[in-house]
Amino acid sequence: MSYVRPIGSFFAAVIVAIILGSIASTHFVLAALSDLGVEIPLSDRLSMTLQDIVGIAPLYGAIIGAGLLVAFVAAIFVSKLAPNLRGFVYLVAVLDWFSRKVLAWRLSTTLETGPCIEALKDAMRRHGKPEIMNSDQGSQFTSIDFI
Repeated sequence: MSYVRPIGSFFAAVIVAIILGSIASTHFVLAALSDLGVEIPLSDRLSMTLQDIVGIAPLYGAIIGAGLLVAFVAAIFVSKLAPNLRGFVYLVAVLDWFSRKVLAWRLSTTLETGPCIEALKDAMRRHGKPEIMNSDQGSQFTSIDFI
Protein backbone atom coordinates (compact mmCIF):
# COMPACT_ATOMS: atom_id res chain seq x y z
CA MET A 1 0.00 0.00 0.00
CA SER A 2 2.84 2.43 0.72
CA TYR A 3 4.10 2.10 -2.87
CA VAL A 4 0.78 2.97 -4.57
CA ARG A 5 1.20 6.71 -4.20
CA PRO A 6 4.79 6.91 -5.53
CA ILE A 7 3.94 4.63 -8.46
CA GLY A 8 0.87 6.74 -9.28
CA SER A 9 2.99 9.89 -9.04
CA PHE A 10 5.59 8.33 -11.31
CA PHE A 11 3.08 7.49 -14.05
CA ALA A 12 1.40 10.88 -13.76
CA ALA A 13 4.79 12.62 -14.09
CA VAL A 14 5.70 10.51 -17.14
CA ILE A 15 2.38 11.25 -18.87
CA VAL A 16 2.57 15.00 -18.18
CA ALA A 17 6.21 15.13 -19.33
CA ILE A 18 5.40 13.25 -22.55
CA ILE A 19 2.53 15.57 -23.40
CA LEU A 20 4.44 18.77 -22.59
CA GLY A 21 7.56 17.52 -24.40
CA SER A 22 5.57 16.64 -27.50
CA ILE A 23 3.77 19.99 -27.52
CA ALA A 24 7.03 21.90 -27.05
CA SER A 25 8.77 19.92 -29.80
CA THR A 26 5.91 20.50 -32.23
CA HIS A 27 5.75 24.21 -31.54
CA PHE A 28 9.51 24.65 -31.95
CA VAL A 29 9.21 23.12 -35.42
CA LEU A 30 6.12 25.19 -36.25
CA ALA A 31 7.85 28.37 -35.08
CA ALA A 32 10.84 27.59 -37.31
CA LEU A 33 8.51 27.06 -40.26
CA SER A 34 6.73 30.33 -39.50
CA ASP A 35 10.11 32.12 -39.42
CA LEU A 36 10.72 30.79 -42.92
CA GLY A 37 7.44 32.37 -44.05
CA VAL A 38 5.25 29.27 -44.11
CA GLU A 39 1.69 30.05 -43.06
CA ILE A 40 0.17 27.31 -40.94
CA PRO A 41 -3.54 27.58 -40.06
CA LEU A 42 -4.68 26.95 -36.49
CA SER A 43 -6.48 23.74 -37.45
CA ASP A 44 -3.26 22.34 -38.95
CA ARG A 45 -1.30 23.39 -35.85
CA LEU A 46 -3.73 21.53 -33.59
CA SER A 47 -3.74 18.50 -35.89
CA MET A 48 0.07 18.38 -35.98
CA THR A 49 0.26 18.75 -32.21
CA LEU A 50 -2.12 15.83 -31.63
CA GLN A 51 -0.34 13.67 -34.22
CA ASP A 52 3.01 14.40 -32.56
CA ILE A 53 1.68 13.56 -29.11
CA VAL A 54 0.53 10.17 -30.40
CA GLY A 55 3.59 9.59 -32.62
CA ILE A 56 6.33 10.75 -30.28
CA ALA A 57 4.80 9.31 -27.10
CA PRO A 58 6.54 5.90 -27.26
CA LEU A 59 9.99 7.44 -27.77
CA TYR A 60 9.50 10.21 -25.22
CA GLY A 61 7.87 7.72 -22.87
CA ALA A 62 10.94 5.49 -22.87
CA ILE A 63 13.41 8.35 -22.44
CA ILE A 64 11.43 10.29 -19.85
CA GLY A 65 10.34 7.13 -18.04
CA ALA A 66 13.93 5.96 -17.64
CA GLY A 67 15.05 9.36 -16.37
CA LEU A 68 12.19 9.74 -13.94
CA LEU A 69 12.56 6.16 -12.74
CA VAL A 70 16.11 6.89 -11.66
CA ALA A 71 14.99 10.16 -10.03
CA PHE A 72 12.09 8.54 -8.15
CA VAL A 73 14.23 5.64 -6.92
CA ALA A 74 16.87 8.10 -5.73
CA ALA A 75 14.23 10.25 -4.00
CA ILE A 76 12.72 7.24 -2.23
CA PHE A 77 16.17 6.01 -1.21
CA VAL A 78 17.16 9.41 0.20
CA SER A 79 13.84 9.83 2.02
CA LYS A 80 14.26 6.40 3.65
CA LEU A 81 17.93 7.01 4.43
CA ALA A 82 17.47 10.46 5.96
CA PRO A 83 13.80 11.01 6.88
CA ASN A 84 14.56 14.08 9.00
CA LEU A 85 16.07 16.06 6.15
CA ARG A 86 13.24 18.28 5.06
CA GLY A 87 13.26 21.76 3.62
CA PHE A 88 14.97 23.62 0.85
CA VAL A 89 18.50 24.29 -0.27
CA TYR A 90 19.15 27.61 -1.99
CA LEU A 91 21.86 28.21 -4.56
CA VAL A 92 23.33 31.59 -5.36
CA ALA A 93 25.64 31.82 -8.34
CA VAL A 94 27.59 34.73 -9.78
CA LEU A 95 27.72 34.37 -13.55
CA ASP A 96 29.63 36.09 -16.32
CA TRP A 97 26.94 36.54 -18.96
CA PHE A 98 29.44 36.94 -21.79
CA SER A 99 31.50 33.80 -21.19
CA ARG A 100 28.64 31.93 -19.46
CA LYS A 101 31.02 30.86 -16.72
CA VAL A 102 30.17 30.49 -13.04
CA LEU A 103 32.50 32.86 -11.20
CA ALA A 104 31.42 31.89 -7.67
CA TRP A 105 28.61 30.03 -5.93
CA ARG A 106 27.26 29.23 -2.47
CA LEU A 107 24.62 26.89 -1.03
CA SER A 108 22.44 27.82 1.92
CA THR A 109 19.46 26.46 3.83
CA THR A 110 18.14 29.97 4.49
CA LEU A 111 17.31 33.00 2.35
CA GLU A 112 19.75 35.29 4.12
CA THR A 113 22.08 37.80 2.52
CA GLY A 114 25.28 36.22 3.92
CA PRO A 115 25.86 33.57 1.23
CA CYS A 116 24.98 36.08 -1.51
CA ILE A 117 27.51 38.59 -0.21
CA GLU A 118 30.16 35.88 0.21
CA ALA A 119 29.67 34.66 -3.37
CA LEU A 120 29.81 38.19 -4.77
CA LYS A 121 32.95 39.07 -2.79
CA ASP A 122 34.59 35.81 -3.86
CA ALA A 123 33.81 36.49 -7.52
CA MET A 124 35.12 40.07 -7.30
CA ARG A 125 38.28 38.90 -5.48
CA ARG A 126 39.00 36.32 -8.18
CA HIS A 127 37.85 38.18 -11.30
CA GLY A 128 37.76 41.89 -10.41
CA LYS A 129 34.94 44.38 -10.14
CA PRO A 130 32.28 44.04 -12.89
CA GLU A 131 31.43 46.93 -15.18
CA ILE A 132 27.73 46.00 -15.16
CA MET A 133 25.92 44.01 -12.49
CA ASN A 134 22.49 42.44 -12.71
CA SER A 135 20.75 40.65 -9.83
CA ASP A 136 17.50 39.00 -8.90
CA GLN A 137 14.96 41.15 -7.05
CA GLY A 138 14.70 38.85 -4.04
CA SER A 139 14.92 40.39 -0.58
CA GLN A 140 18.46 39.09 -0.07
CA PHE A 141 19.65 41.03 -3.15
CA THR A 142 17.76 44.27 -2.37
CA SER A 143 18.77 44.43 1.31
CA ILE A 144 20.96 47.23 2.67
CA ASP A 145 23.77 44.73 3.40
CA PHE A 146 23.93 43.51 -0.21
CA ILE A 147 23.69 46.94 -1.82
